[in-house]
Amino acid sequence: MNKKIVFIVVLTECILAVLLISFFGQAIVNANNNILCREIYFTYEDGEKIEDGKRLSIEIDDENSSYKLYYKMLPAKTTNREVRFVSSDERVIVDETGVVTFFVRVSSVTITVYTQDGSNLSDSIVLTLI
Repeated sequence: MNKKIVFIVVLTECILAVLLISFFGQAIVNANNNILCREIYFTYEDGEKIEDGKRLSIEIDDENSSYKLYYKMLPAKTTNREVRFVSSDERVIVDETGVVTFFVRVSSVTITVYTQDGSNLSDSIVLTLI
């Protein structure tokens, strides 16, 4: 009889703990007590999220061969906010601040941003030149 009561109490506490953590949105913390990124995505300059799968059309000419990309990491309290950008075309580079530089005119290029905090998150966007 006592084992059943102990089991029920422990089970109830576990369920309650899971519900409380999910309700209050406990931040993901790694072994070094760093808050990890839970979401990363590209935004327009005004901060509005660019939906997944959306192509961004940009106008590039000889006088303006670069374009600034913006992104957001959530939660805002993410400890390590460093990211790495990767271009699908080696003739198009992206620096650590998100500035894309086109050395030749390409029809489109995929740019991916990766978190560097150990959360292994990323987001990609296709830039189409017009």
